[in-house]
Amino acid sequence: MDHSALVLVSAVLYLCNLTACAPRGHQPNLKDIISVIDKYNDTTSQFVEDVQDLADADGCKDEFFCTVHGVLKNRGNLKPKKSEQEQIVIRNLAVFIKTSEMKCENKPKTNGNKVPITTLLGFLQDCCKRRLSFGKPNA
Repeated sequence: MDHSALVLVSAVLYLCNLTACAPRGHQPNLKDIISVIDKYNDTTSQFVEDVQDLADADGCKDEFFCTVHGVLKNRGNLKPKKSEQEQIVIRNLAVFIKTSEMKCENKPKTNGNKVPITTLLGFLQDCCKRRLSFGKPNA
């Protein structure tokens, strides 16, 4: 009897350790975004809305991802057109938002300032890494 209880307790502790050491979030779309941004090459000096306030102040919460998606998606038919890399980021971000069941507002909130698109993508990459490492931040 004592031996079977010991085995049972050991098994439970072993399983708890496995879940504690497991990665926080398995999000292949975030990994794809990080990889595309690593290779992103913008020679056009495009400017987009600044989202640094959301990346810094809210710790990369859902609103940040929704806003970045809105900013990138709503660039419309600007010249130059969206690059293939940018379209891949937008698609993967849309899938991440949908699978995470985020509720995005129609109009993205930004501070009104403009930054190079590479700056926005840098914030996105940092937040993707943060979300993969630490999971969803507390509300």
